[in-house]
Amino acid sequence: MKNLKQFSRALLEDGGATFNLVSGEHEFKGYAYSIFGHEKIHDNVSVLSEVEHAVKKFVGEKGVELYSVHNHLGGWFDKGKLFLDITNVESDLRKAIEQGIRNGQEAIHDFQSGKDIRLPKGQGAGTMTQKASYLNMKIDELVSNHKNQ
Repeated sequence: MKNLKQFSRALLEDGGATFNLVSGEHEFKGYAYSIFGHEKIHDNVSVLSEVEHAVKKFVGEKGVELYSVHNHLGGWFDKGKLFLDITNVESDLRKAIEQGIRNGQEAIHDFQSGKDIRLPKGQGAGTMTQKASYLNMKIDELVSNHKNQ
């Protein structure tokens, strides 16, 4: 993958893709999580020209944030909708799960298996200590479940 046209084509053909605009990297190891507040959902996007337009517009809006070797353009289709975001890749499963939960994500992506890891919502009520304990308990549970698959 060398450019946004190829990224857009990969979204349609593969159902999802991740691309670093600075390095050109598009094959990753580890786990992807989104940066909070840098996501966009598009309805009724199904042909290449529509996908290319959505990607180009997103990159135009988020260009400053995407101009980094640490931030990647991520995209995938789910239930007929196109999701675009700024993604970080983390090699440590525990850290990726923690960031995903803290960022309010529904899931993080495991590049090795090609599957998503569904995340629980963070604890809304309680003291800071209770919230931290709940977070650590859920992370331990998810890490254990993922390793036993």
